[in-house]
Amino acid sequence: MTGLSHGTTYHWSITASDNRNGVTPGPVWTFVTADNTLPSTSGWSPAASAVEVPPGVTLTWQGSDADGDVTTYDVYFAVAPNPVLVATNLTAPHFTPGPLALGTTYAWFVLPRDATGPGTPGDYMTFTTTSATTGIGDVPRELTLGRNHPNPFNPQTAIPYTVPAGSPMRVRIAIFDATGRAVRVLVDETQSAGAREIIWRGDNEAGAIVSSGIYYCVMDAGGKRFMQKLVLLK
Repeated sequence: MTGLSHGTTYHWSITASDNRNGVTPGPVWTFVTADNTLPSTSGWSPAASAVEVPPGVTLTWQGSDADGDVTTYDVYFAVAPNPVLVATNLTAPHFTPGPLALGTTYAWFVLPRDATGPGTPGDYMTFTTTSATTGIGDVPRELTLGRNHPNPFNPQTAIPYTVPAGSPMRVRIAIFDATGRAVRVLVDETQSAGAREIIWRGDNEAGAIVSSGIYYCVMDAGGKRFMQKLVLLK
């Protein structure tokens, strides 16, 4: 049986019959389905009260529903302190609200839903974007690869990086496993100056989710190489 309601009493029986019109009804059995467990979220990123967050940040979180119900998400977001509804019925646990203003504090939270209605709202979170005084106007002055967040992560993580003012440059960002084997190329293109983030959802080039473990994010650009360790936990 599928499509039964939560917290509901059902009755059933079986009647046996043969080709001589013999009929024997069985006893009536009763069962009660479990109450619905509301969906929830955790692992919100950027972290609470984070600062120097790139203006192109992607909000990420992890969703769970003990019943295995399909979960969607409503995102509330705005300049602090009063977030408002900006996206509904998202099926993936991430949302990009930007580009955002520099040196500004934003507030947000996520409301998960399943077929029966809203679940438990996520924590009220705030973060502050990078100040314009840290670069040339709103353009970074240095080539950087930031720390991914969250870390450890599951199912996805955001990797920030900056391309400095000047001529556009070729940027290549790839994921490698602990043995040095290439897993996934996230970026391989010429980019102009700016602060960016790229999402890695723990998948390889074929789209399959990789196993738990330690991975390395390697960025090659401007004749330099940067590396960060990522930990995928399931």
